[in-house]
Amino acid sequence: RCYAFLPYAAVAIPRRVGLKNIWAETALAGLLGTFLWGLLDQVGLKQLWWTWHNDEPLYADRNFGVPIASSFWILSSVASLSFLMRVVENFTPFEKVPSILLVPYSVLIGLSANLLLMHIPFNLLYHPMATMLGLPARYPFDLLRVICLLRVVFSEIFLYGRKRATDSSFGFSSSISLGVFVYVLSILSIALFFDPTLVRRASFGQPLSVDPAECVSSTEASFWGAFQRRRFVCRVTDEDGTGGAEALRDNYDFSCLAYKALPSSEDPASLSFYEVCGTPTPPGWTLYVCGMAVFLLSLVVAAERVQGIKGAAEKKTL
Repeated sequence: RCYAFLPYAAVAIPRRVGLKNIWAETALAGLLGTFLWGLLDQVGLKQLWWTWHNDEPLYADRNFGVPIASSFWILSSVASLSFLMRVVENFTPFEKVPSILLVPYSVLIGLSANLLLMHIPFNLLYHPMATMLGLPARYPFDLLRVICLLRVVFSEIFLYGRKRATDSSFGFSSSISLGVFVYVLSILSIALFFDPTLVRRASFGQPLSVDPAECVSSTEASFWGAFQRRRFVCRVTDEDGTGGAEALRDNYDFSCLAYKALPSSEDPASLSFYEVCGTPTPPGWTLYVCGMAVFLLSLVVAAERVQGIKGAAEKKTL
């Protein structure tokens, strides 16, 4: 359900505010999207709900284990979806689309935004800076976030925020905004009170190798031949035979498993479906997650405030 709610909330909240400028609406949607997904990415990885390939060159630069390229993709795709929906609606409002065509019409917009339009920020910022010049992926990502933030600040959110509306009350008047609040509270509860070292994850994943030579030398192509990456996860045992594996940036190892439970070359199936163990929270991670939550809720509250002031102004004109 999160996968449906997060992009919907990121696009719906700016549209509900009714920003006149399409770029301000696009920027706000992109920021909401990247922080909504950013919380889920960080907590989900720490709780081992998923992992990323640990040797993908495009994922080399990471933020507490989350590939920055993935975060850039979220920002770009959500902003593209918001932009395209606004452009299309200016020509053909959704209420004028026949109901039988509404689903394929929406699917076409979504595919166009996420398969075509989202590549523009990648080709303008990410690939020139990170792929071609070799700069840290954080540079294009932070640059895009700053551009979006500045566009939002100098929009109606900033202008209306400076006004006073004595007959408007604060509150989550939208069920979407209320849903975001509940979502953030739930994610923070998991981040603060669920110990990741108690997590055990058994599933299919990146193939594992117990042969050190094979682990280092065996590679495969990725992204349609654009990159070469190491094929296997490597298991490293301690001298006493009880140990774990290199945690890399993946927030897991094998240190919690008894020696007999470790994957073995004598059992080929265990090299595809195997168990891993959660690792301790790194310094600064909790503060970072809480900071994202505060910033996200600040954006939502600002949007609610603008909506409340606009609603009060409309009542006065009636």
